[in-house]
Amino acid sequence: MRERVYGLETEYLPVFFPEAGSPAPRLRDVFEAVALALKDRFPTLPVRYRLQHGVFFGNGGKLAYEARDDHPLDGLIESATPECRSAREAMLYSRAFDRMLSEAVPAAEALLRERGFAGRLLIAKNSADAEGRTYGCNENYLCDDPVGGLRGAVGRVALALCWALALGPARVLFYLPLVIMALVLGGAVLAGLLGALVVRRGRAWLAFVDRVLTSPRFEETASRGYGRFGRAVLWAPVMLYAHVCRAFLFRRVAPGLTPFLCTRLVFAGDGHLEPDGEVRLSTKAAAIGAVARIYFDDERKPLIDLKHAFVAPRSVLAGRRRRLHVMGSDSTMAETAEHLKLGTTGLVLEWLEAGGDAADLELRDPIAALRIVAADPRLEARLELRNGTRRTALEIQEEYLRRVRAHFKAEGMVGLDAWQVLGDWERVLGLLRHDREALVGEVDWITKQLLCDAAVRRGAAGGAADGGAAAPPVPLVLRKLDLKYHVLDSAAGYYYGLRAAGRARRLVTDAEVERAMFEPPAGTRARARGLAVQEAAALGLSGRVSWDWVKLAGRKKLVLRDPLADGSDLGAKRPATGGVRGDPAASG
Repeated sequence: MRERVYGLETEYLPVFFPEAGSPAPRLRDVFEAVALALKDRFPTLPVRYRLQHGVFFGNGGKLAYEARDDHPLDGLIESATPECRSAREAMLYSRAFDRMLSEAVPAAEALLRERGFAGRLLIAKNSADAEGRTYGCNENYLCDDPVGGLRGAVGRVALALCWALALGPARVLFYLPLVIMALVLGGAVLAGLLGALVVRRGRAWLAFVDRVLTSPRFEETASRGYGRFGRAVLWAPVMLYAHVCRAFLFRRVAPGLTPFLCTRLVFAGDGHLEPDGEVRLSTKAAAIGAVARIYFDDERKPLIDLKHAFVAPRSVLAGRRRRLHVMGSDSTMAETAEHLKLGTTGLVLEWLEAGGDAADLELRDPIAALRIVAADPRLEARLELRNGTRRTALEIQEEYLRRVRAHFKAEGMVGLDAWQVLGDWERVLGLLRHDREALVGEVDWITKQLLCDAAVRRGAAGGAADGGAAAPPVPLVLRKLDLKYHVLDSAAGYYYGLRAAGRARRLVTDAEVERAMFEPPAGTRARARGLAVQEAAALGLSGRVSWDWVKLAGRKKLVLRDPLADGSDLGAKRPATGGVRGDPAASG
């Protein structure tokens, strides 16, 4: 099997219930409280990646604040697993972040209370908020994508020209307002300092500038205005660049991968509660409006995001291994669903990279098909293919399973994780046909559907027993269930209640999750990054971290361009100072 790297980015929704008389914090305040709570327990270093606000941990992963330009103070908490060598390992580190956030809640509540925000905090791992804004999770795979010959040469020239003539000048124009603002603010501060030396009004001027710059209204207005300006300046060059990227990137895998991604909702959907009380397969599917593009605005999220070609153009112009970023992905609570989502995608990629052919499975309209599948809990809708035939989502998945299994059987050398994925894939597809209730705790949309059905029956029975007046409205009960199913709380979260009752299948142990909270995975650059963060914490060093480099104070910059290099050849090693703060081994 080819060497592959897996990664999972998950967005979490903080929900705060203020006590009577207490104001509610903005969500960025909540993130800062959560981040401080985590810093007290885990070694961290600040993120230095695309102006993000967040931290890297000693396990190699990242936590950041993610907000839209029009809502800079009401964003989400985003975790990103370290680079992992298997689907199971990526799922394990995703569970580690779930637990880290869950355990940080009491300390975060205490910090918020100290700042005047008394109440209860919940963190939900779901895919949409109360206003209908979708988020969810994104998947990353290191993909073998050779671009050679005449097509590759033409593509590289086209991309270089596009960058030099369109994107380059546009990015300069994009950053120009920041430079001007910095100069203006610097001049204002300098004027205040000079004035303070001569007259007392200078101090008042400095206080006024400080009040303006730190006011939420200024930040929201500036962020919203700058976001609109940036989209106006960059939209046309980015769309041109994305069109060129689509013409030659992932040409060997994207056509065959698309039908698989559109139909894997049958086991990977999170379960979306509709206003009529029905549970559909997926929340995020409704927000997907393109097969492949650079996700640049809040409209038409792509199934496959080509943004890496924009933020890291060197990866396009050189080499054959590239990051494939799958954006059409729900946040799943069930371990089986998350493992299958990552594992089956990795196996399909392996088959396609080896020359697998799925031309006869290509959909006539992939986005329409995705939405049909998402709205079809009976799994009976027949999707139109390019060749004029029709198949259900289950039939398409069964055909992918048959071809992938035949490929690996012929190869003969398959890892344990791959065999487990193949076995679960076959078992789950069979149960979707014949015994869906057996998938409670393994497939989220089925679990949520059965929980909602039970809640409706209880509501109807309660209403009948009390003359129709005692039971709360069914929509209210279901909305509460929909949120609390995704809550990361062993006492309040409904999924965790199922798990405690033995109704949710476990694929990783609590001890494995505990270790993944502190230790980086082996075999990727995450090891070097995580050990550097641990070393900085152990020695009291400051520093900055990005995905492909680490810089500690007084040390040479550690460059980590190859995701598969664990840094052993660069001197990355475990701190020799007796343990890292928060490490169970150090405290025991």
